[in-house]
Amino acid sequence: MNKKYLYVLSAGHFSCDINTGALPGLLPFFVTLYGMDYKLAAGLMFASSFLSSIIQPLIGYISDKKSYSYLMPLGILLSGLSLGSVAFIHD
Repeated sequence: MNKKYLYVLSAGHFSCDINTGALPGLLPFFVTLYGMDYKLAAGLMFASSFLSSIIQPLIGYISDKKSYSYLMPLGILLSGLSLGSVAFIHD
């Protein structure tokens, strides 16, 4: 396997895992800054975990069957954009 490809793949996986792991750390700020109650914060965490557990194997299966090589950079981009968009939430 090409080492450059392996490093890029590892960096992409790392960035997606960091974004997924950042949500529990951000929840106290959401509760304080945006007035979320604990039920809503728990629902947000549940939705993140549930969707991740369901969608990741499904997208992986589809990606393995067809050659959708653009899904990897698209996933990294969407992961970064979704976490970065939290800064623009006002209400």
